[in-house]
Amino acid sequence: MKIGELNMRCGECSLIDHCDEPFTEIAICMEKRLSDVDEDVFFRYLEASKLPNRDTPEEKQAAIDDAYERFMREKNRKKQSL
Repeated sequence: MKIGELNMRCGECSLIDHCDEPFTEIAICMEKRLSDVDEDVFFRYLEASKLPNRDTPEEKQAAIDDAYERFMREKNRKKQSL
């Protein structure tokens, strides 16, 4: 499922542990830049993040940003190799 299709169904997706409390600022499914990204693919990038802490909203956002940057680098690398 695409992240944008999750639409704040908190707890029904694999990304819940990487969000903040339901209906707060850190809601992965509400980030427009991620709307067309597959949930399972982004979950793998989040899990592979090397950032050590993910307890505060700021740390969770940093991990999301890190995962997104690595996802985009890989996506662009694949485009260039075609």
